[in-house]
Amino acid sequence: MAIPTGWYPDPTDPSLERWWDGFSWTDQVRRVVVPNPMAPAAQTATSGSGGRWLLGGLLGLVLICVGALAFLFGSRKAGPSDTELAAAQRALTTTSAPTTTTTTTIAPTTTTAAPTTTAAPVIIYVPTPVPRTGSSSSRGSSGGTSAPTPYPSSFDSSWTPGRGGWTAQLSSLAVADGPNAADDAVAQLSSAGIEAITTWSGDWESLSDGYWVVVATEQMYSGEDAIDFCHRYDIYNRDNCFANILSQNSGDSDSEMYP
Repeated sequence: MAIPTGWYPDPTDPSLERWWDGFSWTDQVRRVVVPNPMAPAAQTATSGSGGRWLLGGLLGLVLICVGALAFLFGSRKAGPSDTELAAAQRALTTTSAPTTTTTTTIAPTTTTAAPTTTAAPVIIYVPTPVPRTGSSSSRGSSGGTSAPTPYPSSFDSSWTPGRGGWTAQLSSLAVADGPNAADDAVAQLSSAGIEAITTWSGDWESLSDGYWVVVATEQMYSGEDAIDFCHRYDIYNRDNCFANILSQNSGDSDSEMYP
């Protein structure tokens, strides 16, 4: 609590009073006036040692009060003021706001390699052909027979071989096997990427009569072309792929070439 302004006993000289401006001691001082507690008449009437003892007691009381005030205000002057103490208390109780650090984490870039694909090898499934039982010359002068019905769905009577009649013959199937056997052979070749059709051996003078013959539709210009075709599709079994001539000349019946 602040001390109000006014005259107070001087902390350094009890016989003086010093002016307090509310914050600190000033240089203004004055002598302490001790009032006479007794009127002159009473003082004259009072005699003996009783009056002296009363006056001494009052002076002692005043000195004690002056000493207490001097000690109090001396302590206040030597120490910090109330305002300074309040400011120091606020400084001690004030805490700095914690520093917040924001950390940004960058997600790693993940690169996924594309899977390596390996093409599956081409496997050709070709039915085992029925061996030929002689050349076209065994048919005699009467010529070949007409294709029996029902025809295989892969039968193509309009197909013609390449120059010189060369083609890649892939299989030959007896009529007794039925038309479905030829269609199955063509379907298996097609699944391996080989285009083929079925023709009737009786339509060609160079072939033996009585067989459904499966041939490649690709045009060949020589026996070597047909052999290269067989090698291109990894067919090295002579019963499953060989070069042959399909013509109306019976003299071509012995012109086969094998891989």
